[in-house]
Amino acid sequence: MVGSLIYQSIVEGARVPHEVDRLKKAYNTDAGYDLQVFLPDHLTVKIGPGEKKMVGTGVRVQIPEGYVGLLFGRSSLATKTPFQLANCVGVIDCGYTGEVKLVVRNTSSKEDMWLSADDRIAQLVVVPIFSGGATRVSELSSSEHERGEGGFGSTGYTVLKNQVDLVV
Repeated sequence: MVGSLIYQSIVEGARVPHEVDRLKKAYNTDAGYDLQVFLPDHLTVKIGPGEKKMVGTGVRVQIPEGYVGLLFGRSSLATKTPFQLANCVGVIDCGYTGEVKLVVRNTSSKEDMWLSADDRIAQLVVVPIFSGGATRVSELSSSEHERGEGGFGSTGYTVLKNQVDLVV
């Protein structure tokens, strides 16, 4: 992708971190553009245990042809909160120009989760896509690769005998 990602703030006050008028990465070398929750009048939204809600970002993007926008939850929230994007990874095709929205799930069975206006909750990563068609065949040809149909642990796996919590 040459140039810059084109975007539009579609709601008065909608923005992404750091600047009102630019979609921006925290660091130039970051893969993703940070996305914030947009709520009118800087309100908060409650997501109860096990619930999911759609929240807007107030931003529209123009994904270039030959690319796709992938939406990921921020890893810091996944480690510190019961937050999760409900579909794990969102997809923005190049033809979609509506508001970027996120379906957020509270994975806790006990605690409410609160999202506030301007919370950075997701990242938009833009990557090239394979644009070839699909050809149906009755049988796949032999491959130079040894793997074949092996998958889901076919090369071995380790079972942890004593689970240890990761301390950060």
